[in-house]
This record gives sequence, structure tokens and C-alpha cells, in this order.
Amino acid sequence: MFVAYTACLFLALGLSASRQQAIEAGVINYLWPGLTLFLSVPMLGKKSRPVLLAAGSMAGFVGVLLLGMGGLHSIGQDVAHLRTNYLPYGLALGAAVIWALYSNLCSKWVSGAAAGAVPLFLLVTGIVLSPCAFLLRESSNWTGNALAEIAYVAIFPTLLGYVCWEAAMRNGRTTLVVAISYLIPVLSTLISGLYLAVIPGWNVWLTCGLVVMGGATCKLSIRDDEPWRNNAGRN
Repeated sequence: MFVAYTACLFLALGLSASRQQAIEAGVINYLWPGLTLFLSVPMLGKKSRPVLLAAGSMAGFVGVLLLGMGGLHSIGQDVAHLRTNYLPYGLALGAAVIWALYSNLCSKWVSGAAAGAVPLFLLVTGIVLSPCAFLLRESSNWTGNALAEIAYVAIFPTLLGYVCWEAAMRNGRTTLVVAISYLIPVLSTLISGLYLAVIPGWNVWLTCGLVVMGGATCKLSIRDDEPWRNNAGRN
């Protein structure tokens, strides 16, 4: 699941037709905090307030729908826009669902473990993604800046980021850990816009707000008890 998530996310970014679409795909991927909480009810046995949980989930998906419209004004234009750009959006949405499943399974299956296998997962991901560079016939431009960017992405948001997240899901309080992540969509979009020299449109910021609001509402709907940990302790 880790390999599938990473492959979907990187392909969503790599197949984006523009920098603006790459930012939009990134925002769609950040549905995972709300989805993580939503799926924690059936997967981890958490107690929830169904109305609030449904409202929070709906807010996030409405935001993604508005994002997919691209700020257009007619239904015909919206459909045409999605038809020509559906693959990055679909991959980003798939990545969000997979990561939510993965995070909950980390809490359920390897809770309290001393170490995870993220470095191994990343190695397998690299092996899986390598053929894509040849199949998609991408053009590469190896410069000093490109090498520095690759090193940064490999070490910080990828290796350290995923290692820390998995450790938090294995050993921390799931709802608290996910709640802290609600600011990530806004911060990520802001940093991406500055680095890519793109001013995100109103639909991007509206989606960010709805995703954050939806995740926060999901958090309010769920009690912070974790019965599988208590059962594991008794066993």
C-alpha cells in the first residue's frame, strides 16, 4: 500500500500538464487526513457522531469538486476540463484513499512496534517507478539545482517525513496525530505556489479551506479512544 500510494502521488505530479495542475493534484491528495479519521470508525472501532462525520467528509469532497471545475462557469466547460485532466486528479484521489487506509492499518497492526520498514518501502517504490521514466519518455535536464532538489525531496519530505509519520501512527494517539496534520494542505499549497512561481486561484484556496474544515469536523465527530490498544494490552 505504501508503494501504491507513493507511485500514485508522484505520477499525479509528474503527469500534470502544468504547475497549476500539480498544485491542484497536491491539494486533492490532502483529503487523506479527513479520510483517515472517517475510516478509523470501521477499521479501528472508534465512536463517532455520524452527522458531524458525514458533514466533514462531504465538505472535503465538495472542495475537490470545486477544484476540479478549475474556476470555470459552465457545466459543459467543467466536463471538458475534467476529461482532459482527469488522470492526475484520479491518481491524487487514489493516493489519498490509500494513505488513509495505510495509516489506519499501521495503528491497528503494528501499534507499539519499535521500528518500521519505510526505508525498504521507499527502495521498492524507486524500483517500481524507475521503468516509468523510460515508458513515459520524459526529458531530463540534470543541473546542479535539479540534483539539490532531488536530494532535498529524498531526505526530508520523503524519507524523514514518512518515517516520522509512520512512527507517530504506530505509537501516538491517532486522532491527535491526524488533527495536527490539518494545516499541511495550506502550508504545502503556499510553499508550492511560492516555489513554482504560481499564484493559486480562488478554487485552490477554497478547496484548502474546505479540506481543513472537513478534517477538523471529522476530528470533532470522533472520540479519542482506541479500543484495539486496550485489548492488545489485556491480551
